Amino acid sequence: ALAAVVSLFVWVHQRTPNITSNALLVHAENWDDAGMASSGGVIYQQVRITTPRAAMNRSIYRDARGQRRPKAVKMDASEEQLKNRLAVAGVNWEEPLSAAGYQDWHDRQRVRTDRIKRSGSRLLTLTTTATAGDVAEQTLTVRDTDFHPVRRTVEFRDNETIEIAELDYKIL
Repeated sequence: ALAAVVSLFVWVHQRTPNITSNALLVHAENWDDAGMASSGGVIYQQVRITTPRAAMNRSIYRDARGQRRPKAVKMDASEEQLKNRLAVAGVNWEEPLSAAGYQDWHDRQRVRTDRIKRSGSRLLTLTTTATAGDVAEQTLTVRDTDFHPVRRTVEFRDNETIEIAELDYKIL
C-alpha cells in the first residue's frame, strides 16, 4: 500500500509541470524569435482550422526576417468571416500560432486564471480562462522540448470553439 501511495505521488508530480504561465509564454516567444532571426529564408507553415461548421487547411508563407509581405489574396466570404472572428480573440490570420499573439491577448485580460497541464507525452498546454469579453477561454499547446507552439484553441462565450493545429512547419 505504501509503494502504491508513493508511486501515485511521484506520478502526480511528473504530470504537473513545474513552470509558470509567464515562463512558458516567454520560452515560446523566444522560440518564435529564434526561428525568425536564425534564417533568411521563408517560413512555411500549414495549419488546420476547425470550427463547429467546417474545417480548412491553410498554407502560410512568411519572410523569416519580416521584411517582405505576401501578396494579398482574395478570400471567400467564409474565410473572411473566420478571419474576423479570430481577430476578436487576438489571433493573427498570418501567424495564428504565435506565442506573442497569445501573450498580447493574455495580458489584456484584467481578470484571468491560468493553468498548465501535460497533454500527451511531450506537450504542455496553457489554459487561460477570462471572466469578461467575447472569449471565455484560450489554450496554447507547446512542445516541452523547445516550446514550439503547435496548437491553439479559442472558446467563445457563445460556446463556439475554434481549434488551430499545426500540420507542418519548415524554413525554406
